[in-house]
Amino acid sequence: MMKNVFLPFLMVALMPVLFSCKKSNTDTEPLAYVYIGTEVAENVTPVSAKLMANIRFVNISGGQMSLRFYYSEKRFDRYTLDDSEVKRTEFETFDVGDGKFGITVEGLKPNTTYYYMPYLTTKGISLIDVVMDFTTQNYCVTQEATNVEVTSATLNAMTVLSPEEIAQCVFAFEYTDLDFEQNARTTDPVIPDEDGKFSFNLTGLTSGTTYWFRAVVIRNGHREYADEERSFKTE
Repeated sequence: MMKNVFLPFLMVALMPVLFSCKKSNTDTEPLAYVYIGTEVAENVTPVSAKLMANIRFVNISGGQMSLRFYYSEKRFDRYTLDDSEVKRTEFETFDVGDGKFGITVEGLKPNTTYYYMPYLTTKGISLIDVVMDFTTQNYCVTQEATNVEVTSATLNAMTVLSPEEIAQCVFAFEYTDLDFEQNARTTDPVIPDEDGKFSFNLTGLTSGTTYWFRAVVIRNGHREYADEERSFKTE
């Protein structure tokens, strides 16, 4: 009696990663097995990422599968997929075959953690796996100042945005000798080079003074700041 009671719980525990179904009504044909696993996101930028899944098939040949991802800034699980804050990609169709498969999502926020989960359907089988997360890159990174002299210094930073995204942004620096909240000043705009690096030669400084600076990106009217704040002291 206890054996029959335990069996349904065992089957439920195995369902998230392994599912089987008969390929026909005959008892002579083998079962079809599908495995899906959530993989580490790839090609993560400030505004996009490629969500990945690892899919393996046993006794399934030919045909196509449909894959989508659920993702959100808010942590979720298989029971809260219908939460209004959980977004979903469109289904992408792939040929059945073992390997990694991914879908790129765009319009993400920089320096933000996202949670994601794959959802697979093929030949009547539907599977999901565990939730994983990734953090988007920031628009830019502030680097150390160079050429520091009595009244001048070169401010440096770099961006990981693509050339197409760079064309939609304005890059500059904020600097202050007090604090950013009350006394921040913005340099003229600068244009990153092919490697994403950009600099500004700051003049008119006071000797023997410590200055703080950070890179800033203006995109669609919004100012986005680099995480790093750097400092230097004029001679």
